[in-house]
Amino acid sequence: MKGGETMSVRRSGYKAVVDGVGGRRRREDDMVEIRKAKREESLLKKRREALPHSPSADSLDQKVRLAYVHILYFRRETWRLMNLTVQFWRHVISDS
Repeated sequence: MKGGETMSVRRSGYKAVVDGVGGRRRREDDMVEIRKAKREESLLKKRREALPHSPSADSLDQKVRLAYVHILYFRRETWRLMNLTVQFWRHVISDS
């Protein structure tokens, strides 16, 4: 091998060659993705502004929790009344 050939072999092993067409295509694809993301973000912002004022997520979450507590209380009271009824009828039946 001559000195120039040795140097080109060493460079090819050391430094990766950048493909101009591939790099340009990759940059264009990246820019398209960025534009799509910005456009989608803009549309979401417009949609949020166009919606009528709705209760905040916190107040809605609080209402759901309150409803859940009411349901649990109702279930507990129902079971308590059922148990009292069963106890009453067991007492009535045992006294007969």
